[in-house]
Amino acid sequence: MSAAITHQRHADEQEQRRAEQSRRLADAQSLRDTLMSDPSLAMAYWFATAPQSLDSDSLSRLEQLLATAAPYAPQGQWAPLARLLHTFAERLSTDAKIHLIDTLATLTDRYGHPDITAAIQALRPEPSEETDPG
Repeated sequence: MSAAITHQRHADEQEQRRAEQSRRLADAQSLRDTLMSDPSLAMAYWFATAPQSLDSDSLSRLEQLLATAAPYAPQGQWAPLARLLHTFAERLSTDAKIHLIDTLATLTDRYGHPDITAAIQALRPEPSEETDPG
């Protein structure tokens, strides 16, 4: 009886390990497929996993890559949208940028992404004395 119970427990543990390995493999394949489907996600993943690769020229290289990739991704509206958001945000006053960042942080928090909320809030500039938004 004891040997049968031990054998069954061992078989159950092996099945759990196989199921866990299968789940991990499926997760890795899903991540790969997702990253390959959208270059902006691939870049975000790269920057998140290799922050040491960022330097003072990273933003200009990223903008150049977005401008180059946009014509080759007609279904991927990420590149034109990124450019529009960049153009829009760079023209805002400091107070307007603070408001925009606070709004984005509130939205990401509302939809259950506190890590993204914290990252967005870290970008918040100090309030300025300017009153003219444009």
